[in-house]
Amino acid sequence: MNAIATTKPAAYKPKLGRRFIPAEACSYPPAVHADDVLLVDLDADRVTADGLYLLERIEAGAVTWMGCRRFEIGLQGVRVDDCGQMVPFPADGGLRIAGRVLSVYSKKD
Repeated sequence: MNAIATTKPAAYKPKLGRRFIPAEACSYPPAVHADDVLLVDLDADRVTADGLYLLERIEAGAVTWMGCRRFEIGLQGVRVDDCGQMVPFPADGGLRIAGRVLSVYSKKD
């Protein structure tokens, strides 16, 4: 039998693309202020480069919005800013990347 016909299709993940979103729920001073507008790649679901990412917490099946955080990739792996300290990004699945911030547009610019 044809191997292609017997394989299971990959899980479907809709493409959301790039979107402009208001930063009111993503405030992360001094990089992002509540009145800024963000250009976000909503298809990004993992840290692939240093930068700002949107973050969600998953706990007991419920999703809680965590806003915007800075991530870095280094020799120790992926690290996330937690109150000014870069700490290892937990691999337990409790946090999920919801998008990568490509640009921040400020009204002050």
